[in-house]
Amino acid sequence: MPSLLGKLLRRTTDEVAIRTGWAQRCFASQHNKIRVLTYHGLIPDALACRAWVPSHYVTVSRFERQMALLARYGPIVPLGEAIERMRNGDPAQPPMVCVTFDDGTADNVELALPILERYGHRATFFLTTGLIDRDEMLPNDTIRLLANAYRQGRLNGDVNSIGKRLFTEPGFNKRVSAFTYRRELEDLWKHYSHIVDPDAIRALRMMNWDEARTLYEAGMEIGAHTVNHVILAHEDRPSRWCEIADSIERVREEIGQERVPFSYPNGEAGDYDFRDTDIMASLEVPYAVTQRPGWNDRTTPIHELRRSCIGLHCSDQTVLAHLFGLYDNKLESYVKRSA
Repeated sequence: MPSLLGKLLRRTTDEVAIRTGWAQRCFASQHNKIRVLTYHGLIPDALACRAWVPSHYVTVSRFERQMALLARYGPIVPLGEAIERMRNGDPAQPPMVCVTFDDGTADNVELALPILERYGHRATFFLTTGLIDRDEMLPNDTIRLLANAYRQGRLNGDVNSIGKRLFTEPGFNKRVSAFTYRRELEDLWKHYSHIVDPDAIRALRMMNWDEARTLYEAGMEIGAHTVNHVILAHEDRPSRWCEIADSIERVREEIGQERVPFSYPNGEAGDYDFRDTDIMASLEVPYAVTQRPGWNDRTTPIHELRRSCIGLHCSDQTVLAHLFGLYDNKLESYVKRSA
């Protein structure tokens, strides 16, 4: 009950702040700063009620409305371009808004790109390079689909202890090295993918390099998101180096974009640390983004830029609340990366 009352109170205060114009005035006062909204994938409205739809996806209709809302603040530009404007522009210029996409699912091209182009927006897309062109899904999505089948008793064969932990312990895959369970997950998918909803496999598939090049040719910025979508903090230093460096180099080779930014998978407190930001600096990565909410200005560490995630249950009001910074102090506390 307290949490429900808390949500209702927050919703009410957010509505008052937005309707009275107070939130917009606070937003407008953030001169020469950047606000970044993060998306992952889009889902057709007709499929939105399916149990397998990730909570960090948004429906096509909501994405359309949200891009229309953002159009009030000028055409969206890629984050790299906004950073240059922030560094070289008038200190009194209005705040800038950017949109990024993580992972590299095909819906980014099929569903999101036409909407972005309709409003004159240009976004930044971070790709999990090892899964591009392989007609596969992200490990997180594979786990979610198989876990649902496991709970329904549809996996008839033996599932070892690692598999059971993947399917029964929420967040287990985010607490250990991806290579702990990778082989088991691949084997289970080979045996049981045929029982999964084919709409899920189509909707969650990764893009190919031709589709990635379509984004780039449309004026979008392309970045790297590791090779295998690993949470860097759980990997040893050689693995971290390869996941970062190899993914950046692959984007450079396939897309022809010289300066390649980076996005930390999961990107929350404890998912990466100073060793990863040191790798960024040594590779001269132009910038890297986290999932820590907040404004970005000239004092923000360039390899720890802030973003706010938009998901399936975000109403238009919630999107505006994220945009205006109403949630910045209400989300999880930040653990210093140097600790």
